[in-house]
Amino acid sequence: MDPHERGQSNWRGWFNSLGTRLRNRKTSGAMPNLEEAIRIVRDTLRAEFEADAVSGDRPDLEAWLDGPGISLVKKYGERKAIGNLEEAIRIERETVDATPQDLPQRQIILTQLGNRLLYKYLRTGNLEDLNESIRIGCEAVQLGPRNGMKDWIQCLNSFTGCLEERYARTSALADLEQTISLRRKIVDITRSSQQVSRLGDYMSRLGGSLQDRYVRLGSTKDLDEAIQIARLTIDGSPDDQLKKGRLAGALIKRYSDLGSLDDLNEAISITIEITEENPNHFNYAEWLSILSVGLSHQYKRTGDISYLGESIKIDRKAVDTALSTWPTRAWSCVNLGHNLYHKYLQAPSKEDLIEALSHYQAALRQLNSPIAARIEASKAIFDICTITSDWEQAYEALNMAVDLIPKLIMRSVETSDKQHVLIEVAGLASDGAAAALQAGKNPLVALNLLNRGRGVLASSLEEMRMDVGDLRDVNSELIERFTILRDQLELPIKNRTSTYDVPEVFDESSWQAEHMRRYEAGIELDGIIHEICKQTGLQDILSAPLENDLRQAALRGPIAIINVNILRCDAILVEQSQIRSVALPKLQINEIKTKAQQDRESPQVLEWLWDVVAAPILNALGFVEPVPDGPWPHLWWIPTGPLCKFPLHAAGYHRQRNAKSVIDRVMSSYSSSIKAIIQGRQRDISNDTQSHSSQALLVAMQDTPGLSSRLPCATEEVEMVRRLCVSMAVNPICPGQSKEDVISYLPHSKIFHFAGHCQTILNDPSQSHLLLEDWQDDPLTVSNLLDMNLRKHAPFLAYLSACGTGQVKDDTWIDESIHLISACQLAGFRHAIGTLWEVSDETCVEMARVFYEVIRDEGMTDESVCKGLHLATRRLRNRWLDEECPEGVQEINTDPALEENPERIRSCYSYERSDLPQRDVTLCDDEDMGLLKWIPYVHFGV
Repeated sequence: MDPHERGQSNWRGWFNSLGTRLRNRKTSGAMPNLEEAIRIVRDTLRAEFEADAVSGDRPDLEAWLDGPGISLVKKYGERKAIGNLEEAIRIERETVDATPQDLPQRQIILTQLGNRLLYKYLRTGNLEDLNESIRIGCEAVQLGPRNGMKDWIQCLNSFTGCLEERYARTSALADLEQTISLRRKIVDITRSSQQVSRLGDYMSRLGGSLQDRYVRLGSTKDLDEAIQIARLTIDGSPDDQLKKGRLAGALIKRYSDLGSLDDLNEAISITIEITEENPNHFNYAEWLSILSVGLSHQYKRTGDISYLGESIKIDRKAVDTALSTWPTRAWSCVNLGHNLYHKYLQAPSKEDLIEALSHYQAALRQLNSPIAARIEASKAIFDICTITSDWEQAYEALNMAVDLIPKLIMRSVETSDKQHVLIEVAGLASDGAAAALQAGKNPLVALNLLNRGRGVLASSLEEMRMDVGDLRDVNSELIERFTILRDQLELPIKNRTSTYDVPEVFDESSWQAEHMRRYEAGIELDGIIHEICKQTGLQDILSAPLENDLRQAALRGPIAIINVNILRCDAILVEQSQIRSVALPKLQINEIKTKAQQDRESPQVLEWLWDVVAAPILNALGFVEPVPDGPWPHLWWIPTGPLCKFPLHAAGYHRQRNAKSVIDRVMSSYSSSIKAIIQGRQRDISNDTQSHSSQALLVAMQDTPGLSSRLPCATEEVEMVRRLCVSMAVNPICPGQSKEDVISYLPHSKIFHFAGHCQTILNDPSQSHLLLEDWQDDPLTVSNLLDMNLRKHAPFLAYLSACGTGQVKDDTWIDESIHLISACQLAGFRHAIGTLWEVSDETCVEMARVFYEVIRDEGMTDESVCKGLHLATRRLRNRWLDEECPEGVQEINTDPALEENPERIRSCYSYERSDLPQRDVTLCDDEDMGLLKWIPYVHFGV
């Protein structure tokens, strides 16, 4: 039958006839027959579409869709060769382009194309395919249930699969929440309809998403519901291995976290059953991995090495079963490597170690595998190389992994999501720097690793906020587009309801549509930034600064980057003349962690800091004498790892009065990275101080809602600052004390001075916040400050006179320096003053008074900020020495009873801690040793 004969009956009959012939031919498995069918359909459709463009008619696509069309392309796309899959996608794209917007079946075509692109992403790991699959899926969903509920449910189901994969890649919690909400809707619709044949499949997918949310947020309610759903779906389909596999995975997870042996035994039993029954299932390798994890748990529980041997055997089978080009194969390689490594630790065998290393290398070098798997492999390679002393291989692996870190975060997601992703790379750059130095590399190589692998979140924000106004070599349209996209991404993400209500249609105003726009804007901005850097020769901000830029950063004083690692600890010293490293053999990471649990402000800790860190660095830099009358030398500290918790500026033997202390030789500043110093100085201070009206935003929280403790000196402090601001010709304003008040005045303020409480959130530092009057309902968080871009207004100073504004309690977050001080800097403040822990309400007034008096007398300059804090700190330190350690007395005269009671000595140097950090300091027996008063204050700035 000639398909070009017009008429619906001819089209439908021809398609049905073609379908019958193809089905008969396909039974032979001959690929040429399938290719011939595709060619015939493609050419026929193209001819018909071209004819329709002239006649205004259209072919009977309903016949194409109802006949062999979609199933034919599906079979073609399922062929293993990636070229065949790409051809299938091309055909489906042509079909979409030729399908009228009002055709009901357009939704089906879009859904199939989205599925194919998702499948390609799973094969290749190419993020562009995932992006396109989500965009097309969103377009399909926006069409609503116009073609009936059955197609609508299939469309929603496919779309959730895309969102699920994007969550796995980006950790955008909003995607996971939306997936769960949509899947609940799918289950509800299916349950209330007559077509319940796939209800179990939809419920099973919902259970998988709930398990993902448990892993992210830790609510056992989600995991219990996931297991309950899995059991219900198996009751309805007792022979469904896929559902059994999901139950086994959930049970393994619950055992791992909660320790129920029944869960472990059931999971092992299930996976043994399904792997024996269906070795050809596409999820076979995944099931083997679950079984291997279960047996590994049995080994750890019992110590029976036979479990470990069986686990290794199963892991080898999983690696052999998975296609070599399949991205998830990398996780099988990592799991096998881990088990072989554990076997080596139990019974050292060079062969096991070599084999483990080979599997880790395979995972690391599989370019299309998940980034998390590659990074995990690099960590394991480092561990093995510490045994084999193969430092070159360790360096190469970690150097490769550090380059992957920026790819983990997406510009469009929220700060908390970016922060969550970066958990997995904590300490990775420090490992790389240590390996580089151990391999004999130049210190610049080690420094570059630290610059690339730490402060990634800050670098991403800096890149988006770079000043493009003066770039002459860039196309004006490119600059305009950059500005539009940046402004779009700078807008705060709108609040969403906790229930994530799902509309019948995702119109242009829906949250999901907004999220899609942000996501696509982030992808486009990446390309534009790359093009701008290419056209101008500018360096990519996410990469390491060049050597000349690093040495120029030491123009105002040397910079000491202290790399803390289990392998070795070193100071990398950046000076104008050179970049060199100084080994710190007395500094040990385990001792640092132990000291961090003690009173970091005690004389013993300060003296230890001097011996193991400060003295070797100052001596190497030539700062060996106290400073006579004249300018103070300036030193920037950039500690890494748990050393970030310590007051390096206060290290020394203060009680001996012999100038063996940092504060008597240099004035100190801190920075999260050397990149932050370089980028901060790129803005001319004359522009910073003259770009807007001189205004100081002052906030005093003497009484904080929800807290019983008052800060009687907060009002006194702010009043004193107000008077000094007037004397500096800066206009002080004291508006309301709400978040909205502060945010509205910040863009127009040169100085922001806050006197009150703050709260540090242990497991989510992006939610640490200042306690304003509405802090219980709408706190001013680190994340809020990061979302603000005050660069165009160029504010000069943020002074946070509160407890612990510069502390990070969990080592997991230290590499990113996520705290209130750094947030102020990233928002645009040139300088920030804060504290490492709790401070005295009364002392805050004295510190602020001396600080602002120096700025008043010497001008609002970079140098006067650091000098003001330095002189205020020294004054309080000297007052303490005069009161507690008079001239000629080398040690404090303590009561003999205290010498016999170390715990009492500790308490006299400590204070009462509560869940909410207190600005007030309470010392035992009212014996005010004064030591706490001057130590916690720190300066971050250029």
